[in-house]
Amino acid sequence: MNLRKSKKIKSEPINWILIAISFLVLAGLGLIFITQMEFQSGWFYQDLRETYSMELYAFKTDDIGGNGNEDIISYVDIHRRDDSVKPQYDTPQFGAVLALDGATGTNLWMNTYTGPVKKVFPLPDLDGDSIQDYFISVATVNESWYNFSHDWGYEMKPYIYIDQFTNKIISGKDGEDIVTAEDFPSTGFIDMIALDNLDDVGDLFCLEYYNGSYDDDYNVNITSYYSNGTQISSHNFTGYNQLDNFYGKDFRPSLDFLPINDEDYILLISGDGISLLNLTTLDTQNPENKYSWKDKNLEFENIVKVKDQNADGNEEVLLINRYSDIDHKFNTTLLDGGDFSVKDSFNLSLDEGFDYQCEGLEQLFYLGEENKTYVLINLEGDNDQTQARNLYSFVYELDSFGFGENPLWEYEKRFDDDNGNVHTFALQEDLDGDFLGEIVLIESYRPLLSPQVNRYRIINPNSNKNLAIINTDQWVQDIFTIDDFNGDSKKDMLILSWQSVSALSTQDPVPIFLSSIFPLGIPLFIIFLAMIIIGIVILIRNGKKLSVQREKIVGSLKERKLAVIVNFVVISLMTLTFMMFLLQINIFNQTLITGHYMTNISIAFLTTSIIWYALLPFTAAIYNHFAPRFAYFFINLRNFSFKLSKRYYNEIFVVDMEGREELGLLVKLKRVLLPLLFSIAIGFYTYNTAAPILGYPMGFDVFASEEFFNFIVGFNILCVLPMILTYIFFSFFIAGNYLLDDAGIVYFRQPKKHRQPGDIEPISIWAQSIIKGVAGISAIITFVQFFSSVDFSGFFQGEGVSIIFGFFMTIVFFWGIPFLTAFSYILLAEEIMEFSLEENKKKLYEIMETNGYDTEPRKITNLKPQEKEITKVSD
Repeated sequence: MNLRKSKKIKSEPINWILIAISFLVLAGLGLIFITQMEFQSGWFYQDLRETYSMELYAFKTDDIGGNGNEDIISYVDIHRRDDSVKPQYDTPQFGAVLALDGATGTNLWMNTYTGPVKKVFPLPDLDGDSIQDYFISVATVNESWYNFSHDWGYEMKPYIYIDQFTNKIISGKDGEDIVTAEDFPSTGFIDMIALDNLDDVGDLFCLEYYNGSYDDDYNVNITSYYSNGTQISSHNFTGYNQLDNFYGKDFRPSLDFLPINDEDYILLISGDGISLLNLTTLDTQNPENKYSWKDKNLEFENIVKVKDQNADGNEEVLLINRYSDIDHKFNTTLLDGGDFSVKDSFNLSLDEGFDYQCEGLEQLFYLGEENKTYVLINLEGDNDQTQARNLYSFVYELDSFGFGENPLWEYEKRFDDDNGNVHTFALQEDLDGDFLGEIVLIESYRPLLSPQVNRYRIINPNSNKNLAIINTDQWVQDIFTIDDFNGDSKKDMLILSWQSVSALSTQDPVPIFLSSIFPLGIPLFIIFLAMIIIGIVILIRNGKKLSVQREKIVGSLKERKLAVIVNFVVISLMTLTFMMFLLQINIFNQTLITGHYMTNISIAFLTTSIIWYALLPFTAAIYNHFAPRFAYFFINLRNFSFKLSKRYYNEIFVVDMEGREELGLLVKLKRVLLPLLFSIAIGFYTYNTAAPILGYPMGFDVFASEEFFNFIVGFNILCVLPMILTYIFFSFFIAGNYLLDDAGIVYFRQPKKHRQPGDIEPISIWAQSIIKGVAGISAIITFVQFFSSVDFSGFFQGEGVSIIFGFFMTIVFFWGIPFLTAFSYILLAEEIMEFSLEENKKKLYEIMETNGYDTEPRKITNLKPQEKEITKVSD
């Protein structure tokens, strides 16, 4: 054994420094992720949003699935084309009714139709299966839609044939027909209520229109039917303008039941007042009671029934009306439910300059004093000239004396443009045990450089305390309280949005590591904390050792400008794209909700990015530390192949490099090529193969669509992550092979009897030739296959920040990671190996000598094989 290897060689501290940095990066970013990102239980149904320009409506129903939770009936109406969605079908002849599991959002059944479903009305159980059944009204629309004129422009709308509706009754259990369309008239139904105790009076009480067309005025009938479609009575009561308005926000008549002294009556809300009608006669000309607001210079805004306030056993009626000649002044009136006499009344005067509407009027859940209740009033105003918006919400106490003098809770918010929005809903559940139901306050706002965020605050109106805060991208048309689905014994929220139906827990979101949804949170928190401590200890212990080589490090950085520049550029681009992507998906402002596509992409992107940063130094440490062992493995492998052949004399020896220490730029770039091809081949092959099997899309048409987000999730999990992990795996091939070259390890092979010259060749060439061709061809095929299936135009929709983001996302995420990451990873590893080259060469020589190899450097020009004893000869 040579004297130069008699002393045991110790590992360079740089390897431990790199491992410590890797630990600190992984654990530090991981701790930020699991402690700052909040999880919330929930589910989302939005399967149709990419296909149809539609509106989803929903309401609670019985337990169809049999799991103990209320389920959901939803239906699809299409009354305009939404250009912001860009669905697969712009003007579809489509409608649907579907049942969703209230606990999971799973689709239990779905019926599709060739026209939009305008209404679905709940009925009692008609077929004896203990599940509510439903009356559905499906419109027939013209294939050619028309431009509907607004003050602000035009929009495409379907032309509805008002005398060609399909009306029938379906089973709530499975959606099958119970009473067919032939049993009911083909007119459209505006509203419908049904008695629970079916008798000879009639089962269904309806408002339906007749004697009109889509563009002209039409009349409304109030009718009663048996459940088999037989009509009992019909009365015309008034006319309205244009069918389109009656599906919009403008006033439309409606029906409700109002029991008086334990006898059911119909409460008819018409354009000029409310009427109490006898079930048998339905005589609108001679009602039992009537209250008119038309002669008081008032216009109807909203109505709600509230619990009995005067101990006569009858519910009371609360009205909100607006003064016809004053946009900002409203009248609030409490009527006795027995005779419609006025019990109390007061006026609300709001800020001038806004056209207000009462967007919500609800009675709060209350289990306190018997003759007391609370109501929530939500008023929203617009200024068409300035585009400003003003929003008010009040909670008023009601008792036997009337309204409280001042509101219990009030809220005002003004937006200087039309980007902001606020709405309040009554949560029919007491979360904190004070006997009063909470309020859901939803505020929209737009953070700097980010899309709009909708913040849900669950507020106790008594204390104005926030009980929960949830941030999401879902705006709300309506909220219902549904049975608890996440096991906290508190009712939860069913949220109806424009194109989705979702559910959210009412509990306050908690950081990931504390969430019961992620049981590994606490163990992961402990592991990350331990990694930080270990990383700091390693850094302190080895930093002092490395500090003595400060001049060597500085000199090395000056000599290796390519590696420094490439890593600086790649890390900068990754960080910039990383931050821009987080801003675009609002990760800083949104709650991670289970079942939401934004949660999936956030977790996938953040996890992959954290691993990318952490493995950059770790890969360099692995390359550097194991290079001698990997190199010796290939020496052994080559020697083993020699033994399989009896026809050659073989020898492995060390070539004298004769002072040739500099590694050329071209050689450095060549060393990057093989891992680059490997990573592309494996990453894109994994995605191209596994994505269709696992249901991830192979491309996307619209940026920020559900398809796009699913694509990004699949790309991160099935392409980027395997690509990054291969760099560690390739250290087996690359680090060992390139150290063989740096150490001058070659083999000599000479035939024993055949007339053929002997060969001297680097072992690395033999090892790489096994896979280089396959990797190159595979990389080209998989890369071309991937990019031929993806349309990147979706990245460049919009303007300004969106286009800049699209540019960086395309360049860095899809082109940069396969190419620049390979350069970054391998160049850094190469330079770390170059920094420790002498030590690694000594380690390799020591391993070789221990196993009987002669490592004395030889000069190829003076080599005389016949005069040198061959150290390894195949048998």
